[in-house]
Amino acid sequence: MDQKEGQHEAHKDHKAHKALPQELEVIGRAIVNSALKVHKALGPGLLESTYEHCLVHELGMRGLSCQRQ
Repeated sequence: MDQKEGQHEAHKDHKAHKALPQELEVIGRAIVNSALKVHKALGPGLLESTYEHCLVHELGMRGLSCQRQ
C-alpha cells in the first residue's frame, strides 16, 4: 500500500464535504489574501493590534466591512 492509499484509508469514515456557496468562497479568498498581503508587507514581530488595524484597512479596500476586536 502506498502513502496515498494509507491516507485514504485513514479518512474512509469522513463524510464528503459540501461545496461552499460561491459568495463565501470569494469572501474567504479575499480574507486570506488580505491577511497574507498584510503579513508580507509588515513582516513578523509586531503587536497583534498593528496587524489587526492593517487587516481591517485592507479588507475595507476590497469592499469588505468588519469590526475590530
